[in-house]
Amino acid sequence: MLTIKRLIILERHLALVCWLSFGPVSYGCFDHCTDEGCLGGFSLTMQMPDNARLPIGEYAISVRVEEDTVQYTCTVAETYEDSKCDDPKLEQSYLSHALSIHMDYPEEEDGENLWDPTQPPVSFELGVVYIEGRSMRGPESISISIELNETAFGQGDYTPVYERDNSYWGNEHCGFCEELVGEALVLSPKQHG
Repeated sequence: MLTIKRLIILERHLALVCWLSFGPVSYGCFDHCTDEGCLGGFSLTMQMPDNARLPIGEYAISVRVEEDTVQYTCTVAETYEDSKCDDPKLEQSYLSHALSIHMDYPEEEDGENLWDPTQPPVSFELGVVYIEGRSMRGPESISISIELNETAFGQGDYTPVYERDNSYWGNEHCGFCEELVGEALVLSPKQHG
């Protein structure tokens, strides 16, 4: 019959076996990790003043994230469904990144949003995070430059400060999550005149 004392000794023994077998940070031995998603890293909304529609044209968006640089090209058309951004890949990097075009959702009287892809696009949304194992780290520095039809259209530099939760998934050995920091950049050709 197992007593509480024997269970504690057995648990310590198993932890020691895991540590000796796999090292101090072993995900295979620590099954006390939760599956809660981490919405972490850095996000940036790039939009026109007063949430006006994005001008139609070809956009070149350069994103410098610490030592990594990502170049996006986007086409903004009359409608959301005809607008698109490419999805460049980075080799040998833990940087996860995504740039997308968003549209305004007109509201019904009951407050629900309507999906209508024929609406014009109103913003770009950028998300970046470094992923190492289950740990999600926000970048320390981000620089953005935007051109519309080869003319400067926006620029921003950011050094966000994150709150880190070292036991976000229930155990420090499961990895950490740095809480999402969001910023906004107002686009305008006038700021570069």
